[in-house]
Amino acid sequence: MDYEYRQSVIHTGIIGCIKALMNNSHGRAHVLAHPNSINIIAQSLQCENAKAKTAAIEILGAVCLVPGGHRKIMIAMSHFQKFAGERTRFQTIINDLDRCCSNTANMDVNFPTAVLSFINAVLSYGPGEDSLEFRVHLRYEFLMLGIEPVLEKLGNQQTQLVERHLDFFRETRKEDEEVLARRFSQTKIDVRSVTSMVKALQLQLGHNSAYANFLSFLQHALLIPDDNRSGRWRLLDKLVQQVVLQESDSDDLPYDPDVQPLAINVEDLVDHLAKEDELIGLRQKFSSASTQLEDLKGDLVKKERECEVRTQEKDDIKAALNKVMQKLEKENANVRDAKQRERELSVQVEEMRGQLARELGERQKVMDMLEKASAGLSDDGKEAAKKLLEEMKSAPVTAVPPAPPGAPAPPPPPVPPPPPGMGGPPPPPPPPGAPAPPGAPPPPGMPGMASRRPAKSLPKPSVPLKSFNWSKLPDNKIDKTIWKDLDETKLIKDIDLREFDDLFSSFNKDKDPEAHTRSLSIVKPKEVSVIESRRAQNLTILLSRMKLNYEEVKLLLLQMDEDEELPRDMLEQLLKFVPQSDEVDLLNSHSDELEKFARADRFLYEVNRLPHYEQRLQTLFFKRKFNERVDDVQPKVIAMSLAATQVLKSSKLKKLLELVLAFGNYMNKGPRGNAYGFRLASLTKLVDTKASGSRFTLLNFLVQTVESKFPELMAFEEEVSAIKEACRVNMPELEKDIGILRKGLAEVKKEVNYQASRPSRDYGDRYVEVMGDFMSVAESAFHSVESQLNNSKEQYSKAVVSYAEEERVPSDEFFGFFNTFIVSFHDAYAENLATRKKREEEEKKRRQQEEQRQRDQESKKKRKERNAAKAAGEFDDLVSALKSGDLYGTERKAKGGANKPRGQLTPAGTRRQGQSPVRIGSNRERRNQAI
Repeated sequence: MDYEYRQSVIHTGIIGCIKALMNNSHGRAHVLAHPNSINIIAQSLQCENAKAKTAAIEILGAVCLVPGGHRKIMIAMSHFQKFAGERTRFQTIINDLDRCCSNTANMDVNFPTAVLSFINAVLSYGPGEDSLEFRVHLRYEFLMLGIEPVLEKLGNQQTQLVERHLDFFRETRKEDEEVLARRFSQTKIDVRSVTSMVKALQLQLGHNSAYANFLSFLQHALLIPDDNRSGRWRLLDKLVQQVVLQESDSDDLPYDPDVQPLAINVEDLVDHLAKEDELIGLRQKFSSASTQLEDLKGDLVKKERECEVRTQEKDDIKAALNKVMQKLEKENANVRDAKQRERELSVQVEEMRGQLARELGERQKVMDMLEKASAGLSDDGKEAAKKLLEEMKSAPVTAVPPAPPGAPAPPPPPVPPPPPGMGGPPPPPPPPGAPAPPGAPPPPGMPGMASRRPAKSLPKPSVPLKSFNWSKLPDNKIDKTIWKDLDETKLIKDIDLREFDDLFSSFNKDKDPEAHTRSLSIVKPKEVSVIESRRAQNLTILLSRMKLNYEEVKLLLLQMDEDEELPRDMLEQLLKFVPQSDEVDLLNSHSDELEKFARADRFLYEVNRLPHYEQRLQTLFFKRKFNERVDDVQPKVIAMSLAATQVLKSSKLKKLLELVLAFGNYMNKGPRGNAYGFRLASLTKLVDTKASGSRFTLLNFLVQTVESKFPELMAFEEEVSAIKEACRVNMPELEKDIGILRKGLAEVKKEVNYQASRPSRDYGDRYVEVMGDFMSVAESAFHSVESQLNNSKEQYSKAVVSYAEEERVPSDEFFGFFNTFIVSFHDAYAENLATRKKREEEEKKRRQQEEQRQRDQESKKKRKERNAAKAAGEFDDLVSALKSGDLYGTERKAKGGANKPRGQLTPAGTRRQGQSPVRIGSNRERRNQAI
């Protein structure tokens, strides 16, 4: 069709002939059966003749009402898009409508009426009768062409017939948007706002697994290059349109560009992705199972290695045990030998004691003989004899002590020789085991007779030296060791003692003696420190933090720090620096250098002079911490006593346990049932007992039953409120804390008695007064707590017996059963609330879907009635009814007549002033009247 032909009268006449032909059922059937007839009619939209264009639009709008006609119209409009070179469908129609509205002087009302009726027919019939998605999709297509400002122009013309079509377009749009908003549980969604639509999608998908895909879509959309080409965005638009519009059974239908903008099958792709997701899930499960298998293999290898190690340790222990047994047998043999030797030595001691008595007798005889013989001697002889007698008398006679096991008995003292020139009986022979006479070496192999070895002859240092902190062996441990044969006195001559004194002097010495002499008056000697360096450093740091010197600390300890000037943490630290016995010895050995002592050494030296310094410090620390310990113990005792009383008296708790007992006997009917009670540990099994094929547990059912049948039991926790605190209390630890208090008070009492029994006390010593007052108060508080503990233990024992638990069950475990049950009960209640809320939302959604399904069924029923009427009616009647808007009157009324904008139809049977009568009735009635 060339341009001249489209503008000729012949073209207009042919359009009228086609309209007349379609007014007959057989003619209409032949026209619709022709593959290109509707496409050719659509090409008439390009002509400039307003009458021909109006007739063509009326024919296209009426064909939408014929069964199968809507699809042909959509295909024809797609064909016209290519024929006219349109960017998108319906572009020519909207542009012509806009030009018609702009030329109000020469505007023919029939053309805008025909266009609006065509638009309403395209939106409301065909797939648009049932599918909200299709209506919204097609309406967006018109909105993208800028139909809204055109409609605003038409609304200003105050044309009654046009306003009816405008009202129908607006009302259907408003209703569709309300239905769409209800899907998102909102009252309204502003489809013109990107933010509003994204927010609605976010609310809907926020708790859905699809949210990740939606977020990925937006993230990838940000990456689409901005190259002023809309092809990519059109592709995305078409893809989303097809996902929304394509139905599951579209494979059995011919290709429809409105339902399938792209030649792809959405359902197949979705099924493929679902299978991929399932495959990914299976792969993840397989990977997890493989990881668990590897972990189990690793654990098995570790266990095998541990078994090997344990076996080796067992063998080693057996070998060590055998060695110990052998050693024990040797020790037993040695003990037997030692006992035998002890018996032999005891016999020797008795013999030596007899020998000593005899020797004493001989000594007395010698003295008597000397006295008698001295009478006939010269003066010098008498003087010598007298001197000898005095020496013999003044010589001490040491009694032989009982010999220790394994040690030889000491010998009797030797008898002195007679004076020169004096005869006398020869000395008796030495007894067995006695030392040789003076001047003779001791017999070989004979042990020393003295308990302490003689002092070694070593030169004296020229200056005080630093101490060598060694561990000195006792003298009685030297025998039978390597040390017995070592003699360092021979080596001391080969040592440069002067260099030794310079190097290890307790204070620095200058190498230049003259320089030392010159600077002696101005250089202060180096401090002396005998305490281990790290310990001395830590003590010095502590003293610096205390900001007190040793005299102030000593005075505070004497007064027992009544004003609490010493922080408690400092007292605790001072206990770590109590002088040890070896430190005390070192400090005392250097007491002549007291003024040179380092700060830490001087502090330890001074405080150690306090009587019972360590006990004084310990009792002071106990006093300072007593109230805190009592405050810590007392709430635990009270909580446990109160909790035991509550579980004994709580009627609601017993009622709940009665319900659990009923559930258990009902579920375990048979050999495992018929129970009269159960262990409290069984309460934790309520969560593990799940319903078949569901996560609903027996505890959830218990909560549900209590809530519906026994609502007064929901507040059972109020009757056992102390359990939460009592489950944290461990009875042995509580008794241990009480024992610490008891022991501490005993130590304080013991120390008070000691300090009170001292004959004299240092000036300012207030230990007895301060700690005596503390004792009177502390003992009262302790006895109160101890009494509460005894009462708590009694109540706890009653509770344990009352619930048939083992008497040795720990208190935290006993009350822990109840606490776990309470926590699980509340968790189950919260789960039930969430499940109930979810079920209500699902029920609400199901009701909405059911209502929508009923509305769709009614709409489908009406559509069938309309289709039947269309098939029986004449084509001119359909065009007339569509043009006048009578087809929409009944449908508007059936939908409840929503908020009507201006120009809307009034209720049936009435009309506005100046308005032509409008037939309101069913589609079937209108078409019957037309026929």
